[in-house]
Amino acid sequence: MVLTTLDRLDLPLDLEAGRRSSGVHVSQIIRLIAVKMGFLKDGDDEEIDMASGLPVDALLRISLGMAWEEWLAPRLAILYRESGQGDFLYHPGEFSQDGIAGSPDALTFLPDGRVRLHEFKATWKSTKRILNFDHEWYWLSQVKAYSLMTGASEVYFHTFWVNGDYRNSGPQFTTFQLEFQPWEITKNWELILKYKDQVEPESH
Repeated sequence: MVLTTLDRLDLPLDLEAGRRSSGVHVSQIIRLIAVKMGFLKDGDDEEIDMASGLPVDALLRISLGMAWEEWLAPRLAILYRESGQGDFLYHPGEFSQDGIAGSPDALTFLPDGRVRLHEFKATWKSTKRILNFDHEWYWLSQVKAYSLMTGASEVYFHTFWVNGDYRNSGPQFTTFQLEFQPWEITKNWELILKYKDQVEPESH
């Protein structure tokens, strides 16, 4: 047997091709705010910049997150359909507000007319960190923005904790339900608009 380690293949790195239009995207603005305010530190999952060259470790992290979405989304679609909870739409496309685009992971249109927003997360953070989401400004700002764009009244976070609680728990999966007051969504959007002109529009 001959074993040879090959170099990484030259894979296309534009992972958002076909999903994002040119222009300003809400994720760009939120990342900028998070860095300026010190909410993001080296190594945080959300610090990965999709518009820049990606190192191998970042590419692998993104790939795992995409795999998590692709595995879970069709199962959620079956669950909603069979339980009569409404239509589950994975990758519903872009929404726009005030010249800012956003692409939520999934939406459910409930029988009573309400909209439920779904967000998939694969993270190396510890489950011990998530008690009341006080430390997850980036996650919260993102879904508040999507809630404004889509009219969603509640948010489901489907989170894959790669290392669980870092105490031999192994990987863990949790779903959190969040509901925001209207003023929380409005205040978040006002902050996003304040920084809108400080980001460079994407070109695809």
